[in-house]
Amino acid sequence: MKVWELETTLKRGWQKRLVKSHVAHIRRLLEQALMALYGIRYGGKEGEERLLKVRLERLTRTLDKDLRKLTHGRVGGTLKGVLMETNREVVEELLKTVEKLKEGPIDPNGIEEYASSLRKALSWVRGL
Repeated sequence: MKVWELETTLKRGWQKRLVKSHVAHIRRLLEQALMALYGIRYGGKEGEERLLKVRLERLTRTLDKDLRKLTHGRVGGTLKGVLMETNREVVEELLKTVEKLKEGPIDPNGIEEYASSLRKALSWVRGL
């Protein structure tokens, strides 16, 4: 079931459109973050790697902001409940991963773990 199909929670049209746009934005951010992670892992030149790290840092900041907006914003309370209902584990894991990525330097050995978490979240978001 799609998030915006839950009539009991999101009754107004603007709420549904807002949720759709946020979910689409989060999906794009996750896809870009995943590409940046793999670029760092399998990248070539050192200059490219530095640029990818900066880009990933920017993406995770935006993703963090968007997730917070989605869970605490205008549609806040109801939407956070809906997202947690759809898949609590994935949401919590995604928030932890974003926090780790936001904190500091990316551990080259942990890239696969981050990528796995982002892939799982991406498949969940695509299903919303």
